Amino acid sequence: MTTVAEMDIDVQGLTVRYGDNTVLDGIDLSLSTGELVGLVGPNGAGKTTLLRALLGLVDTAAGEMFVGGTALSSLAVKERARLFAYLAQGGPVHWPLSVQSVVELGRVPHNNPWQSMSDADYLHIEIAIEKTGVDLFRDRTVTSLSGGERARVMLARALAAGAPYLFADEPAASLDPHYQLEMMALLRDQVDVDHGGVVVMHDLNLAQHYCDRLLVLHESALVADGKPEVVLTDRLLKDVFGIQAARWQGDGESYLVPKSLTGL
Repeated sequence: MTTVAEMDIDVQGLTVRYGDNTVLDGIDLSLSTGELVGLVGPNGAGKTTLLRALLGLVDTAAGEMFVGGTALSSLAVKERARLFAYLAQGGPVHWPLSVQSVVELGRVPHNNPWQSMSDADYLHIEIAIEKTGVDLFRDRTVTSLSGGERARVMLARALAAGAPYLFADEPAASLDPHYQLEMMALLRDQVDVDHGGVVVMHDLNLAQHYCDRLLVLHESALVADGKPEVVLTDRLLKDVFGIQAARWQGDGESYLVPKSLTGL
């Protein structure tokens, strides 16, 4: 039986280049189930590239990634898809499939094309539909939904995979405040002893509230790794983002809102 420790991810010396441009330079980090990790940093810092590298969607120039001691480069695409579910930025949908059909696509990594889905497959699908609250419109075409509803459907598809890790690329982008909070709460609820998540974010206040840990990328390097209250210092906000932030306490919570530019 696979233990939780055997699902830990180790990234060692990861380097990615696009032509002469080094996007990630010697990244070392570790990931475990049981935590929601926020990946933050300025535009162009390499956040999406790091997620895509873990998924095997971009070529690496150096370094290696391991899960439970096994090199990810040795795993077939389908094996990676069983380990890592991916919620792409914007959740693009190009065909008018039903919500039910879209969520069922989450089980593709577990079946061959000629196989019928099993009772276990349908159980994963129903749990994902229930968790995300998309049951009321499961028979509608996904292209007819609002942005917030479609985001929940794409999350349901990712959850249906039953993967130990969920990687989400700016899942709250372009959503109104209600759906931003709903999306982050759903991701937060997904994390337990057997599941972990990594989410690319730009909203530092949401990152502070929902993430157990933050990884900060800047100029191709990992410059900070730790709890939000430790990482998001005034100095880091100035050096990495070029901003000053307003902070206050209320209802037992800490709040952080960018208020002015500092100049880098």
